[in-house]
Amino acid sequence: MSGETLTYWFSDLEGSTRLWEEHPIGMQHALARHDEILNEAVVESGGRVVKSTGDGLMAVFDTPLGAIGAAVAAQDALHTETWTETGPLRVRMGIHLGQSQPRAGDYYGTPVNRAARIMSAAHGGQVLVSDAVASACRDNLPARLGLEDLGMHRLKDLTGSERLHQLLIADLPSSFPPPSTLELRPNNLPTQTSVFLGREEELSSLRTLLHTPDVRLITLVGPGGTGKTRLALEAAVRDLDRYEDGLFFVPLAEARTSDDVFTAIGRELNIDLPPEGSRIDGLRTALANRRVLLLLDNFEQITDGAADVVDLLSSCPHLTALVTSREALRVRGERLFPVAPLSIPARSATLEDVMASEAVRLFVERAVEVQPSFTITDVNAATIAEICTRLDGLPLAIELATARLRIFSPTDLLSRLERRLDLLKGGARDLPGRQQTIRAAIQWSFELLDDHDRMLCLLVSAFAGARFEDVEAVALGIDAFAHTDVIDGLQSLVDKSLVRRIDDDSPWFAMLGTIRDYAQEQLSTDPDLAAAVRRAHADHYCTMARNLRPLLTGSDRESALIQLTRNIDNLLLAWRHLLEDGSLESLYEFLDPLWALHDAKGWYAGVIDLARDLLGLLGTLPETPELVREKVALQTSVARALMTISGYGAEVEAAFKEALALSDETGHIPERFPVLRSLTSLYTLSGDMRNAAHTSREMLKLALAHDDPAMEMEASMVVGVHEANSGAPEQGLARLERAVELYDPTERRHERFRLGPNPGIQSLTSSALVLAMLGHNDRALLRARRAEEESAALNHPATRAYALHHVAFVYSGLGRFDLIGDLGNELLTVAIDHDYPIWRAVAMVWQGLAALAAGDAGGLSRLEEGMTLYQGESAPPVFWPMMLVLLAAGNAMAGRPDVALARVDDSLELTAGTPNATEALVMRGDLLLGIHGVEAADEALEGWETALAIAQEAGFRPAALKAATRIARMAIGTDREAVALQRLSSIHDGFTEGFDAPDLVAAREVLGRPT
Repeated sequence: MSGETLTYWFSDLEGSTRLWEEHPIGMQHALARHDEILNEAVVESGGRVVKSTGDGLMAVFDTPLGAIGAAVAAQDALHTETWTETGPLRVRMGIHLGQSQPRAGDYYGTPVNRAARIMSAAHGGQVLVSDAVASACRDNLPARLGLEDLGMHRLKDLTGSERLHQLLIADLPSSFPPPSTLELRPNNLPTQTSVFLGREEELSSLRTLLHTPDVRLITLVGPGGTGKTRLALEAAVRDLDRYEDGLFFVPLAEARTSDDVFTAIGRELNIDLPPEGSRIDGLRTALANRRVLLLLDNFEQITDGAADVVDLLSSCPHLTALVTSREALRVRGERLFPVAPLSIPARSATLEDVMASEAVRLFVERAVEVQPSFTITDVNAATIAEICTRLDGLPLAIELATARLRIFSPTDLLSRLERRLDLLKGGARDLPGRQQTIRAAIQWSFELLDDHDRMLCLLVSAFAGARFEDVEAVALGIDAFAHTDVIDGLQSLVDKSLVRRIDDDSPWFAMLGTIRDYAQEQLSTDPDLAAAVRRAHADHYCTMARNLRPLLTGSDRESALIQLTRNIDNLLLAWRHLLEDGSLESLYEFLDPLWALHDAKGWYAGVIDLARDLLGLLGTLPETPELVREKVALQTSVARALMTISGYGAEVEAAFKEALALSDETGHIPERFPVLRSLTSLYTLSGDMRNAAHTSREMLKLALAHDDPAMEMEASMVVGVHEANSGAPEQGLARLERAVELYDPTERRHERFRLGPNPGIQSLTSSALVLAMLGHNDRALLRARRAEEESAALNHPATRAYALHHVAFVYSGLGRFDLIGDLGNELLTVAIDHDYPIWRAVAMVWQGLAALAAGDAGGLSRLEEGMTLYQGESAPPVFWPMMLVLLAAGNAMAGRPDVALARVDDSLELTAGTPNATEALVMRGDLLLGIHGVEAADEALEGWETALAIAQEAGFRPAALKAATRIARMAIGTDREAVALQRLSSIHDGFTEGFDAPDLVAAREVLGRPT
């Protein structure tokens, strides 16, 4: 667990690259034996192997003595093993202890990194331990072991010195060269205050480039704050053995000419250069035969020095230059190495996925340095992931942000990132001024721009990423950019790392958020230019949306949705510009494609924002009947979107009442189909069946008047559901079958304010439920499977969530709990991906029931957690009794009949005397007999008789069968037997399908018929 002190043990095979090249076959066998020896030594000494690390291992131990014991056992076995063609394998080992962050079976943190660096300082056959390990073990070492103090050494992590000790093992070699640390080579590499984290793939690629013959000038390019310098330093120090004459860091922030560069190089290497004349000649003489790596940091502001550096490299064949710059040097022989920000986690990622992000790992590491008690948990992981995303994964920004954790919680920190340029300051005093605030880091780059590039940079900041064609089109609409060469300008900004090119089907250009914030600040200082840019941007994207609108109802719908999705951030920016200008006509042109996209993607929170934006604007205009009708349509859309996200809660009810109040202003409900549809749903979910019946009939009347099959299909579905739940299931089924007949899954319609699940899928699931209620089991199962398959093909999140939940209801009603587990799992994924809390709750209910039905008692906690969330989301009243029955069933499966009985009674309080009470009444009788035995027989029988009467009146044959079967079973051997059996036989013989269903089998057993 976090905070536990463990001992970390690393090993590595010396010279493995050479051995693989010389003995490729022999190394396969030798390395297999090597792995056996090390694994056995670790396990027998009480350790746990964490992972393989190339040709070595990482292990953890509860005690340092255990780690030392494993090292001794492994070195003994390696020494005595008979090796074949490879010769003896020489393994180096390093041991350190401390506290780390465990995650998914691995460990992260400073002590782990330091243990790896201690190992890398050792030589083959040598075991090095830290001072902490030596202090903990010195007085308890076995007789054949000893420790030799090797003094203080700077390890290859640049983070200060460590006192190293060599483990002396009797009968094994003990004479080794000095540890391979920074003291081994001349250098002036600066000490770092923290360890290097992440970027292992980039580091490996950079080192490979350094090892490539004839590559002697490598430029690390990227925007300020991406960690170019830190990466270059780490690559240099990892390869210190390659540069026998030294590694030298040369800061160039103050340099402006090639003479300044050469003066800085001479200063850092202690080379005396002539005070006058050509300084390059002095360097040529001094470095002609020296094998040196120069790390030239911050080269971007030097306009004439790059070519002279190439001349110096040409004269010094063993000299290599590793350069950091915000733009390429553009000279011969240069190899560019782009440095991107750290990886950020995907949205809706698990804690494990979040911690796999390099940006999050850096955040956590630095947060622990600021607040030692800090830890990442399931609770704060999403917040930390969002912080790192908002900071673009920039190491400098993350470092500055974590410093604020001294006074802010992660949640507070996230809320304050709205003004991130002002928040991200206060860096370490020993950093250069340009790195003490993110604003200064960006300003440094801006000051190096000419007027042409600066103007284009301001224009690009108006976009949330864009294609070249979009930037060019907007530029053409602004007088200030009439003569701007966008091609050359964008290329220049990309070269200077202020704009990133993202390759896709067509190139996409974007700014990091922090750079964009700064550029927009600069743009705002010229109000006329800023207004012109906003207008041109809004006009361009409004035209784009208008042109895509006709495609949304045809065969090109998917292509149009892809284009809208790709441009959604710019479309929403344009929407806000038009909203600020009060351009109602343009907004309505914009609304249809935006609405269609949000509905298709299930972005219902965004739908609510769009509707409320328009409602706010309409509220400023003089009222007319048409304006009020428009408000009603928008307000009902808000209510329906809220209902999709979180069910029927207080916010939905408030939106519902506002829509009704607006309707009253005109004296009638607007004759608009989506409005009637929304109001019908709201009336139904609130339990107002009288008004639900009225609005559903109005829907059907409107659909028939328009002779519109799609409208008729949806209206028939709504009316059919209402009739089936109001005591006329056969009539309701006929309506639903008409809706299914009219459903065309290939049709692609778009209607303003259309929201929610696809009505065709609703018709399929509703008809399946009614078929099951009427006892048509086989048809119900087929219909449910069709709904499941066709909803998947539609790729519409709200429809898929609806279908998964209602199909699960059908399966559970048919006793097929084996089919609902996968539905619950997928429903949870949809709910999390689209932020649908109500669907997340019911998904957990289905998961819990599936687990309980499979014999997993742990499913009960999942079920109860889902029910708690469901209640917390102010669940629709009409559904609550059914959910209580599911909760009762789960408790019964878990062997908690008393709890199950209480939940059944809760359900009956809400449904007494209605068809919805039948399932609860049957279950109640079973529970009473299970708890109290024959003493409760009369009470159970009374409940079953009531259930039978209600079910027969409603036409619900399965419910009637269940009740009659129990009554008949209890009547056997009494004077009621003949009547009870005759009644059961009559009900059973009314079934025409699904004879293998458990309830029908049970009935035949009571009747004495073959099952």
